[in-house]
Amino acid sequence: MNFEQLHQFITIVDKETYSEAADTLNISQSSLSKSIQRLEYELGVVLFNRSKRRISLTNEGEIFYKEATKLYADYNNMINRLNKHQEVIQIASLPFVNQYHILKTLRDFSTSSGIQFHLIELEEDEILKTLDKGVDIVIVRKAIVDEKLYTTIPYTEDELVAIINTENPFAKHKSLSIVDLRQEPCILMHKNTSIYKTCMDMFAANNITPNIIRTARIDSIISGVQGNEGVSYLMRKSLEPFILNDIKIVKLKENIESEICFAYKKSNRKVAMLNDFLNKRRTYGN
Repeated sequence: MNFEQLHQFITIVDKETYSEAADTLNISQSSLSKSIQRLEYELGVVLFNRSKRRISLTNEGEIFYKEATKLYADYNNMINRLNKHQEVIQIASLPFVNQYHILKTLRDFSTSSGIQFHLIELEEDEILKTLDKGVDIVIVRKAIVDEKLYTTIPYTEDELVAIINTENPFAKHKSLSIVDLRQEPCILMHKNTSIYKTCMDMFAANNITPNIIRTARIDSIISGVQGNEGVSYLMRKSLEPFILNDIKIVKLKENIESEICFAYKKSNRKVAMLNDFLNKRRTYGN
């Protein structure tokens, strides 16, 4: 006997016919009948009078129905209490969930483990602060993480590329150096982002004073390059969700990479659960 059979038995009694109960349970009438027969065989009693169109309970069935409803109600109450206390991993991510397939990673692991997740997206200037405010894991670019304070686990990698309007003569090249583009006006990510810092470090390493005409969010940058305002430098995978009409993506010879990682505090009380998730991340994430 199992709780599924209890549910089936109670449903038959409530609906008074096998056909209506089978429709409610979304199973065939034949499967339902066989399941109840197995239940009766295991109990050693007949639960239903089957001589009439609308079935009725035998004396043994009446007794079993009273006990079954109590038992099934207790079972559901237990499940509800457990669900209320089920641990949820709180996750904050930079706004690149779609680019790096993070939602699929979380859904796949949640399905296999039963662990629930709550995900929010935040900008770089505030995301690490959330680890002191109840967030368990942040998904960020490793460049912004102080590894003395946080444990980091690699998730995936990306590379910096140039995006250039197709009418620009540089668009015909398969790869370029930042030195080749030094005189081109450029639109960069906002100053509070690690991509901006990466670009400025790249310019400094090559003794270049960039002609930055403005800073903006990625969608505005793409629109600006499409309008041939200038060139830009962005992570390759971050461009995947966008329609890049009139834009050429060109590899940079400097090979500047960015590592996306999970980061969390070692003192987090859910550390065992976090490790279970993080140890399986590559199965889902790449």
